[in-house]
Amino acid sequence: MITIIGTILIVIVTAGIGFLVDRKWAVIYRKKQLATGSGLALPGHAAGEAPATALEVTAFALEALRRKNCDACRGETDALADDTVTFDGRDLLVVHARCRRCNRGRSTYVFVRN
Repeated sequence: MITIIGTILIVIVTAGIGFLVDRKWAVIYRKKQLATGSGLALPGHAAGEAPATALEVTAFALEALRRKNCDACRGETDALADDTVTFDGRDLLVVHARCRRCNRGRSTYVFVRN
């Protein structure tokens, strides 16, 4: 019986300390923060990293994208063969590139407008 009461007291004291810490430093998100999204860094894809976030570019911007430097080491990249995919009824172009310095690959989904 003492073990059960001791365990309950430990849980209550730990929760109380947690609430006091939260009031002082706002560790837990509040309803207002969750509703507005302020202060939240939600996981997801950056623009062009996934078909749902495909970039809409012109033919001129497409050539600039192929020559874009590596995001990791800023080295020059070699353009590889492009692929085409269909997503949400749109034909997308997948621009592939590989860094000469760090050998990192990059795939960017784009919708080329005329």
